[in-house]
Amino acid sequence: VGELCVQSGAMEVFVAEDSNTKERIWNVRRNIAEAFKVFSPIQSLEDIVVPTSRIPELIPELERLSTEYGMQIPCYGHAGDGNLHATLVKDPEMDMETWKTNEDACLRELYRITTELGGKISGEHGIGLKRKGYLKDVIDPVEMELMKAIKKAWDPKNILNPGKIFDIED
Repeated sequence: VGELCVQSGAMEVFVAEDSNTKERIWNVRRNIAEAFKVFSPIQSLEDIVVPTSRIPELIPELERLSTEYGMQIPCYGHAGDGNLHATLVKDPEMDMETWKTNEDACLRELYRITTELGGKISGEHGIGLKRKGYLKDVIDPVEMELMKAIKKAWDPKNILNPGKIFDIED
C-alpha cells in the first residue's frame, strides 16, 4: 500500500509496523476534535461529503473560506470516501456576534460549494436540527418532496423525531 501511495504522488508514507504504533495513531485520530478545543472551545463540526475526485477542488475553497470569515477550518475524517469533518473553529479574538454571523455565512457558502462539487452537506452524522435550516438551499425541491413522502409513508403520524430534518404539513 505504501509503495502504491508513493507511486500515486504521496510525499511521505508512514506505515505502522506494530500494535503499539497502530494504537498511538488511532489515539491521535480519536482525540483530534478535542485537540481543536485548545485553540477555541467554540466550533462547528461539519460532515460534508464530496466525490473523492473533487477533494482537490474543495481544499482551496476551504482555505478561502477560512481567510474570508476569519476562522480556522481544519479537516480530518474519512477522505478515502470523500467524507470530511471540516471544523469551523472560532478565533479567540472574534466576538460572539461576529462569530454567529460569520459561521452562518460560511456554512451557507460551504454547503453551496459542497453541493456544486456533487456532494452532500452530511455524509455520516445526518441533517438534524443543526443543518435543517440550510437543507432547502442545497437540495432539489423534488428530492425534498420525495424525502417527505418517504417520511410520511414510514411515519404517518409523524411521531419519530418530528421536525428534525423538515417540517411535515398535514
